[in-house]
Amino acid sequence: MKTVKKIFLVIICAALTLILLFLGYYFIATKQVKLEESKLLLPDTQVVIYSRENEKVPSSFSFSKRSVVCLEDLPSHLPSAFVCTEDKRFYQHNGFDLIGIARASVQNLKRGRFSQGASTISQQLIKNTHLTLDKTIVRKLKEFKLTRQLERRYSKDEILEIYLNTIYFGHNRYGVSDAAEFYFNKEASELTAAESALLAALVKAPNHYSPFKNPEKSLARRNTVLRLMAEQNALSEKEYKTALNTPLPTANASINARNYSHFAVEEMDKILENLGTTANGKIELFTYLNTNTQAALERACTGLDCDKTCIVIDNTTHGVEGYCSTVPSIKRSPGSLIKPLIVYAPAFEEGILSPASPILDERINFGEYSPKNYGNEYHGYVSVRTAIAKSLNIPAVKALNHLTVAKANLYAQKMGLEIPQNDQTLAVALGGMEYGYPFSTLVDGYATLASDGRYAPSHFIREIKQNGQTIYRREVREHTVFSPETAYLITDTLRSAVKEGTAKRLRALPFEVAAKTGTVGIGDKNTDAYTVAYTSNHTVGVWLGNADNSPVATTGGGLPCEATYRVLEAIYEDDLPDDFDRPIGVQEVALDAYAILHEQRLQLADPIAPIAEVKCELFDSRYAPKEQSDRFSAPKIATPKIELREKKVRIFFESTPPSYYRYRIFKKANGKEEIVYDGAAFKEFIDEALAANTTYQYAVQPYYQQNLGTSVYLPTIFTPKKDAPPIANAPWWDK
Repeated sequence: MKTVKKIFLVIICAALTLILLFLGYYFIATKQVKLEESKLLLPDTQVVIYSRENEKVPSSFSFSKRSVVCLEDLPSHLPSAFVCTEDKRFYQHNGFDLIGIARASVQNLKRGRFSQGASTISQQLIKNTHLTLDKTIVRKLKEFKLTRQLERRYSKDEILEIYLNTIYFGHNRYGVSDAAEFYFNKEASELTAAESALLAALVKAPNHYSPFKNPEKSLARRNTVLRLMAEQNALSEKEYKTALNTPLPTANASINARNYSHFAVEEMDKILENLGTTANGKIELFTYLNTNTQAALERACTGLDCDKTCIVIDNTTHGVEGYCSTVPSIKRSPGSLIKPLIVYAPAFEEGILSPASPILDERINFGEYSPKNYGNEYHGYVSVRTAIAKSLNIPAVKALNHLTVAKANLYAQKMGLEIPQNDQTLAVALGGMEYGYPFSTLVDGYATLASDGRYAPSHFIREIKQNGQTIYRREVREHTVFSPETAYLITDTLRSAVKEGTAKRLRALPFEVAAKTGTVGIGDKNTDAYTVAYTSNHTVGVWLGNADNSPVATTGGGLPCEATYRVLEAIYEDDLPDDFDRPIGVQEVALDAYAILHEQRLQLADPIAPIAEVKCELFDSRYAPKEQSDRFSAPKIATPKIELREKKVRIFFESTPPSYYRYRIFKKANGKEEIVYDGAAFKEFIDEALAANTTYQYAVQPYYQQNLGTSVYLPTIFTPKKDAPPIANAPWWDK
């Protein structure tokens, strides 16, 4: 019995010691912590943006100021929407919802992870205005102390009012007044139940539930808030049904007038959501913005009478140096812009194709799918280089058919260009998709080619500070999609598109540039026109179109190409970029030009072949042709035809013989052989020096310089006796 008492006393003493130690730690850790009323009223300028040189972005990038509303001026359903959603026992607890904490703890234990929290409105207000993002015990202790101070100093209505005036709603909007004006173009006092529910829905993740970015998710979340309001008697059944049938707001003009800062703030929203917080306190965004590049973009796109998006990415940092757009990040069909990314680059990587590979450009049907070239023009056999440079459709579809859509999708996924299941048909080779991709994602794909095949999504922000403390610093994490050899080969073919293809408006630039254009149309009207170009340093993209799909009077090789030219010219006004660096694994190979043109085969050229009969092309050394031509060192020809007709022997070729050989014709009769011809290539040879009753053997031998080819022996010819009985249409010796 005494032993049990001793154990019990030891446990009690240990527990008391732990409690005392904890209390001591609590008082020490929170000694300097106190509630500051000034922090509960956030300043008008919440977000400050800096360029890559850490200079504050000029006033043209500023944001609207906040305004404060009083709780008594708001419709009752507005604060109710937040209480019902965020903290339904707000008016019953003293800052901490013990029931909610217990429920969340049970759920977290069941799931084996922290999937649910139990922060009250009071705790959220303290976290948003007084604390950092540190997930430490010290921070939780500070939160506890400050929340208790808040609850003692302010009434529940006062806390709720401050909360509603400081909460973040996305798109750099703080407080319900600013949010009401932005999302609904009205005063907060005029908001309906459905509109109030939408604002409450945004709090959980403003970027994720924005009606202008993700309307389906936004609607589902809003309806969840309405259901909670109805369950907690904040809405009548009639009000609930009316609110459910209320449509979401559509983007107003202010959201469409976008510059670099708008997109930087949108990216900030995503980053902070991933960190588990929203923008509160003083936020400083350190971006990749190059003010000179931004100015060049805006000048280049001035006067274009349509919607537009223009972007410049640094290939090393994958940072966005310049961006301007008249539309949000909408998805569009990529057109021919997709060909190098998901067709040709994967085919090069798999060793299926090379720039020299011949493909028959012809009318063709793939079951019910019948792709066509622009203008219904077809060119017979063309090289892949030509097909890319001139953006021919049939070769791209044939290449994808051989590669398979499934294999193409594996590469596309690595660049953030996953092909939706419904779009996984051969039509995707030409950009045939239901929705398509955001333009910036396509530009990132080309930046992958410019970065030796390494992909990383582009970003506007390199660092975020909240109240002077760094809470985010970007780490560029690239992963390999294509080998450097494949990236370079595609780059080189896209240089051909600049020299002689669809992007030839760029060929006057005094430095190496690769580019691809794309045009999307409905009937004979164009709806989207693209140019994406890159140097060794930057990737530039220009899209022209209209958000409502109304036509634009240009193709990808037209106005977008001209705008791209002006941007590149401005970027490199003082310092030209380096040439593209050819990897060791890319080799220039001399090919047999005749075999390509007439036989559609890739053969190494004969070492003694004349320059005119050699075609040089680049190859990944892994897939370079191995077969060596001996066309000149061991000349060979097809067997010509021979016939006897009207006193003559006629020797002729059914197709034109190679002109690079010289030819000898040997004639043998009665044991004697002579050369009856020695000269250039011939289509037909006639021998009239014949005798009756004689057997003739002819042989044709090609030769090149001192290299003799194999003689081709022809069928023997026999001339009958002169005194043979005459027959109709007989040769001269029978008449």
